Amino acid sequence: MSTTYAFVGPSVPLKKMERFSGIRILPPIAGGDLLRLDCQPGDRVLIIDGYFGTRPAVKHKEILYILDRGISIYGASSMGALRAAELSNFGMIGHGRIFRDLCSGELDGDDEVSLLHGLEEEGFQPYTAALVNWRYALADSRDRILLPDEELQAFLSTAKETCFTERTLDNILRLAAARGVGDRSLKLIQATLSASEDYKQTDAIDLLDFVSQRDPSHDSNLIADPVCGKVNQTVYLHAWKANTADTRSPGSVSPSTFYEYVRLFSYDFFKVYREVGAKHLIEFRGFGNPHTMTGCKRSDSEAVLDYLRHIGLITHSEEPRKEFDSWCTAIERSSLPSSERIAQGAIRALFPPQALQEENPFMDFLLRQSWLCKVVQNRVSKTMLFNEEIRSNRPDFIPSKLKNDRVSEWYKQLLGVSCLEDEAVVRGFSSEEDLIRSLKPYYLYHKVNSGLGLLRIYQDDSESRTASNESGVSMNGKSCD
Repeated sequence: MSTTYAFVGPSVPLKKMERFSGIRILPPIAGGDLLRLDCQPGDRVLIIDGYFGTRPAVKHKEILYILDRGISIYGASSMGALRAAELSNFGMIGHGRIFRDLCSGELDGDDEVSLLHGLEEEGFQPYTAALVNWRYALADSRDRILLPDEELQAFLSTAKETCFTERTLDNILRLAAARGVGDRSLKLIQATLSASEDYKQTDAIDLLDFVSQRDPSHDSNLIADPVCGKVNQTVYLHAWKANTADTRSPGSVSPSTFYEYVRLFSYDFFKVYREVGAKHLIEFRGFGNPHTMTGCKRSDSEAVLDYLRHIGLITHSEEPRKEFDSWCTAIERSSLPSSERIAQGAIRALFPPQALQEENPFMDFLLRQSWLCKVVQNRVSKTMLFNEEIRSNRPDFIPSKLKNDRVSEWYKQLLGVSCLEDEAVVRGFSSEEDLIRSLKPYYLYHKVNSGLGLLRIYQDDSESRTASNESGVSMNGKSCD
């Protein structure tokens, strides 16, 4: 059964939303909300209100990505009308007078529908007025109130030139008076606008009514043939998805945060990274099984070297190459045979940990480890709460301002190493400074909870692993959470 979601805020009072019981009501949409939404092909999304300025606005590419998954997206009234006017040729369905006038050019600015409103707990109470409501009300009553055209245009020009955050009726009437609009005209305008229809609300409710009465299977009849084809999976789209978590689900963290925590606090990060990368290179690139390519068991390094020879990146002489050496630590460059250095550097170069994309085989592997997801989510969530508690008592607390040397010494002690330069390379950070910068949000929580240890992603058959809701992972008698 399909689900209909609606992003609604100040355009429709909460009382008027009560009759739409079959629609899941969400707050105004912001950038990333569509990527957080657990919607499936056949579902419908209604965009009515949306944030901008105070939060990132919903991106066009997000909408195209959701449309590409077979989900219908409607827009009306406010942010929805704006995005629908921009994307109607690409499959988004617009609805209402505001949408039509944006398409025709009768309305020509985002500020026509913009207003300042209160928080969710205040019911998104509007504090300022939407210019489009005034424009429509004065146009629809023009023959009745007989305003001089120049004074009507002076009022609308004054409103247009005033920032939407200051666009209250009293303020614009005062400013229009200063521009010479007569007292009689101002009284007529005030009476007309005070009693006028809320056109944004009308468009929003019309859309909600329309969708409530419509079978989702008929949506395809309203969608023009999209001219864009398949949505390109750009690095920007991958990054948005990686940095997006379902903030409405307690304890959830974004894939990028999850991945960074594993990089920072896993005991066997590169061992697993190397094995998964080697397997992906060989098995998923159509070159056979890494352990049986010559009829006998092969090491990961030998499998990677065979692959690199096959595609012409190295010769059979296995001469060291600067390209691979630059991905190795100083100790590795001075101590490992050239073949090992090449294999080591190749895995890091071909699958850099920064590449947080859906196609990243290591990320896919990690997300399949349900016990690991639970432990990391638990730790990260508690860290965030801990930092918020500190900030509530000390508003000036900013993790990034913690002293580098303190964080560095603590982390070296945790890992049992004397230098972090090589650890930064092994864990996929661009520098030791980059590594320390990523550690800072977790430093105080880990210091206070000294029992937190390093996670072990991968374990041999001889090792056991158990997970619990609170204590996390117990390995070989050591408590890790």
